Parts: sequence; structure tokens; C-alpha cells
Amino acid sequence: MKTIIIGGGLAGLYAAYRLQKAGQDYLLLEASDHFGGRASGWAISETNELELGATWVWKDFNPTLFELLDELGLTYFDHPAGATIYDSKVEGKSILNRPYSAGQRLVGGMPQLIKALVKRLNPHKLHLNQAVSQVTLKGKLLVTTADQQFVGDRLFLAIPPRLAAQRINFQPSLPDDVMSDWSEQETWMAPHAKLIYHFDRPFWRKQGLTGDVISDAGPMFEIHDISDEAGQFGALFGFSSLSPDERSQLTDQEQLEAGLVQLEGYFGSDIRKYLKASLLKDWTQDTFLATEADKLAKGHQFKSAQAVASGAWKYQLRGIASEFSPSYPGYLAGALEATDLAL
Repeated sequence: MKTIIIGGGLAGLYAAYRLQKAGQDYLLLEASDHFGGRASGWAISETNELELGATWVWKDFNPTLFELLDELGLTYFDHPAGATIYDSKVEGKSILNRPYSAGQRLVGGMPQLIKALVKRLNPHKLHLNQAVSQVTLKGKLLVTTADQQFVGDRLFLAIPPRLAAQRINFQPSLPDDVMSDWSEQETWMAPHAKLIYHFDRPFWRKQGLTGDVISDAGPMFEIHDISDEAGQFGALFGFSSLSPDERSQLTDQEQLEAGLVQLEGYFGSDIRKYLKASLLKDWTQDTFLATEADKLAKGHQFKSAQAVASGAWKYQLRGIASEFSPSYPGYLAGALEATDLAL
């Protein structure tokens, strides 16, 4: 039996890894020119990437994920906790020793998980730049991209359900209840934009601050430290508080400058002398993740999508992206759970 996997993020790569370990045939198709999806990063050195999407893992939250990390030889460390700045339009600024997150981060950044999985897979089974446009069920599965057609026995859908509903033509058509359910599912990260700042050191720690900020008074509403464990470089990211429409009226540089001014208000005017580079990742502009509907989304959904279709597709199609997880929709842990349930 050959399993065709659509999507090269964590769910798709983990499925391929599990199938390969079990000696089963598979083929993975990724629409973009790189693997990782929402666990991708911005490379700032040969060994470190700053997270564009998924950033933390929680050991108590999902032990299966940590079993995988240990199996792949990856290391992690506790996210710094302590003094958090709260910035309110009404009450002004305050500092509370109330950590936002007590999770863990991977040494080298979350993309190390993606790299470790890719490294262990047969490269001949992995295909980049293969956006699937149609899937036809005629006993076998015929999966069509712009320039190729692939044949398999079952399909693992490792892309968000809303994206699949809008971008892939299924023949015969999926049941109406499935299409409706998938179209209504919000996609994790799709409405958001991250402003990321790379510094030569995490200078805020000398001020007794963690770099964490919660704000309703600036262009970023939530800011976190994503420096390396040893403090060899500094990095902060913030979620943009602007709507997708508001962001579309500004250049990346205008948004990054506004965010830097906000950071100056928290950490001092010396911040610019430490700045090495900055990057804006607007996920609404990522055509391999977001649809027009995602521009109106609330930002995170906790209702899982229907992973198994009825009728003709019942035994040959299974959703394994994080949004299909019954327990952790939208999280990394969800990608593993949905995949494990499919296997």
C-alpha cells in the first residue's frame, strides 16, 4: 500500500517518518520550495533559526512530542520566566513577576525538529514545488499537480482543512457536511503576523526583564524573548495587533519601525545599537497557508475538524494536520496526535 501525503509540515513529515519506520511505502508532496510549514524559521546562523510560527513545546502537555524529540536527539531548554511588562492604555505600564509561559524551546529553534525528520527520510520520496490541484478516486488515488500525476492507495491530508476545501478539487466530491466543516475551520497562525528582531545580545535581561510583554497600547500585543539559551544572541518577536487590512496599507519596514519604537518604550533607546536585523512574517500573505477567509478569523480555534470522510472516501482519505486533532487542534502536539490516530 502506498500512502500519498499532501503537505510537508510537521504532520506530513511525522507521518512519513512513522510509515518509513514501519516499512510502508509513501510519497510526500509539498507545495512550496521548503519543508516545515508553520514550524519554519528565519535562519540567522548555520545552527540557529528564529521561529516564524510554532515556538514552544510543553512537556506536561504532550509527552509524545518529547518522546519524538528524544528519539531524534534534539535538546530543549526552559523558556525564561519572571518579570513581564503589562502595558495598558488605561492603567499604563506595570511589571509583574507572573510569567506568560513556562514551556520549553528547542536548542537552535523549532525548525530543528523539521530538519531532523527530513534528514531521516528517503529524499526520493519527498517532492517540493508540487501544489496539488485535484485528487481523483478511481479505485486507486490519482493526485494531480501542475506538471505531474501520482498514484497511490490512500491519502493523508497534512494541510489545514480550509485550505484543502478551497484549493483541491476532489472527484468524486467530498460530502457536503465535510466541505462545510472544513471551510469553517480556522487555521492556526493564518490571520497573524510576527515582527521579529535579531540583536547581538539579550540586553533586556540585564534589566531584570524576560522580554515578555502583554500590551493593548502598541502595534504588537504580545512580545516574547526567543534568544538562544546561552545568550549568545538576542531576539524578540511580537504578534502584530493590526488587522490584515491595516497591515496591507503599510510596508514591512513601516510596521517594523513602529514595532521598534514600541520596544524602545519598554527596553530603552539603546535598543537600536544592539539591532542586527528584523523581519516581518505576515501569514495572511502566505498562499500555501492562508485563504481570504482567514483574514477575518479570530486567530485560534479549538474545535477539531472532521478527519474521516464518509461515502466513497471513507477508507482512503484521512486528515492529519493539526486542525484535525481531537485534543490539541492548532498545536504541534495536535499534528502528532492526528497522525498517530490515522496510522
